[in-house]
Amino acid sequence: MHLLDAARQGLKPDTTIADAGQGLRAGQKAAWGGTPCHGDVFHIIRQCEVLANTLSRVAKGVTSRRKKLEAQFGRAGQPGPDDALVGELALARQTETQAQWLARDIRTLTQWLSRDVLALAGPDLATCRAVAKWFLLNLRANRWVTLGSNHCNCSLN
Repeated sequence: MHLLDAARQGLKPDTTIADAGQGLRAGQKAAWGGTPCHGDVFHIIRQCEVLANTLSRVAKGVTSRRKKLEAQFGRAGQPGPDDALVGELALARQTETQAQWLARDIRTLTQWLSRDVLALAGPDLATCRAVAKWFLLNLRANRWVTLGSNHCNCSLN
């Protein structure tokens, strides 16, 4: 009822912003009829930031694991090519590289979404749609292209 009270007291916004909750949107529609209601982007940006932070922590953990293996390798002397530690260290290095790229790519995507695509003062709708289409095509092709770097075709698997 507060939105109806605000409307009766003369509040008449040009636009409103709401999350996906139907209650708030229904209240805005009841209070202001056809006033445009833009979607809230806070929650999607927050979820992306949480994911980026988690992947960054995972990458740091993988780096720590690789460093521990290298220390073991150094203490073991010169292991032979069939030594299990050699294979484990090679896998740790590969995993570290993939984890770092993924963490960096998701951080870049999160910044791009919050600063450009979902920003109120971002590019026009046609540009956002074109960029989103490009992004989805690359994602569907199981590729990830890091913006602003030479890294490309890194598998998400």
